[in-house]
Amino acid sequence: MGRRIDRRDPHPTSGKRLPEAAEIRAPFSGRITEAVVGENRIEHIPQGSEISVKTGEAFDVTVQPTVVQQERAGFWRSRYSMEYLVRNARSQATTLEIRQAGLWREGKVLEESIKSTRPDAYTLQWSVPVAANGETKLAFTVETGW
Repeated sequence: MGRRIDRRDPHPTSGKRLPEAAEIRAPFSGRITEAVVGENRIEHIPQGSEISVKTGEAFDVTVQPTVVQQERAGFWRSRYSMEYLVRNARSQATTLEIRQAGLWREGKVLEESIKSTRPDAYTLQWSVPVAANGETKLAFTVETGW
């Protein structure tokens, strides 16, 4: 016989209440005034999960993604090459984190201009350094399938 869980019980299984959906505000304190640079909403997530929250868009750092080539590499496999051109109009250098999600477990990197990491089985992540008033091109080729 299974355990019945009462939704009114704040500690049904782990002894901890599930996180509520919430709005997040990102404050900025400048020399002149304080302002909210952005806000977003997150839905219910398991405790300890990593989340990514978009709070706004920078006008001085831009990313231009391009699919260079896409082809079948087998009956259930695909190969594609992509480029991300990152431009920085700021007067200081910056590093931008780029994540490419949507890979299958069997996805593998064939080539890449900057070494990636894999935060999970379905995502690639790069830290892309960009010089002040400069640009950096991230290029990679991936083969994926199931």
